[in-house]
Amino acid sequence: MKKKSFQRRPLRETIRLAFTRTCKQILTIDLVRYLVALPRFIYFAKILRRVKVYKGDKSFISENTIFHNFPKWNSLVVLRSNLLIRPLSIIDPVYTKIEQLNVLSIGPKAEGEILNLIGYGFSPKKIRGLDLVSYSPYVDVGDMHNLPYRNDSFDVVISGWVLQGYTNNPKRAAQEMLRVVKDKGVIAVGIGWVPKSHKDRLSKLRGYSFERYLDNIQDIIDLFGKEAIDHIYLSQDLTQDGEQREFGQDLLLIFSVKKESTLAIKP
Repeated sequence: MKKKSFQRRPLRETIRLAFTRTCKQILTIDLVRYLVALPRFIYFAKILRRVKVYKGDKSFISENTIFHNFPKWNSLVVLRSNLLIRPLSIIDPVYTKIEQLNVLSIGPKAEGEILNLIGYGFSPKKIRGLDLVSYSPYVDVGDMHNLPYRNDSFDVVISGWVLQGYTNNPKRAAQEMLRVVKDKGVIAVGIGWVPKSHKDRLSKLRGYSFERYLDNIQDIIDLFGKEAIDHIYLSQDLTQDGEQREFGQDLLLIFSVKKESTLAIKP
């Protein structure tokens, strides 16, 4: 039986890859990410004045969402993105082929989340962001209830803190994510938990919408439909009975998708 031969990578190529990966990994440091994001924000948003705002149908978008999502100098790092991207980057369907995966980040607000994805190993050539406001070449302007992408376009979809408060129809947004993700693809969802007693106050002060209140992980699963979930890799539920509930705690869910269920098909 003929033995398999293993060809070693040339030393120069090994050094190049090691240097490239090290440079990218530096972006996982919050301060470094800010120092990269800030001059890019100044250049694209302030000098080139290329800030674009969504002008389409806003019937599913809650009041003040566009105003709230205007990128500001003090919100460029997007610290909360660490909570989803770190665990996402090490699960088996992602880690083994991370540089080949097409990724969609919904609601990144600024480039901090995009840079964080690059830092954890995703290829910048395969990352797209989508938000209602954008200055970045990486972020398309659009509505998560009507994603401007073909069916089965992405291996990974990240929905960070957009399904609670910013939408009048989170079910439709969830169905759109399921439409554009590939079979066996991965969806990562983060939601800031809001006490029921705060709903009315937040609605009045910030224009948030709680048409479908998400109180725990099971509510998020029901939003996507359990028939569409293949495997759950991460489930962080901080609102179980008996645990102390605090405003701003994060519900986190990362799961793979099975596409046998009937999904809305975009013509």
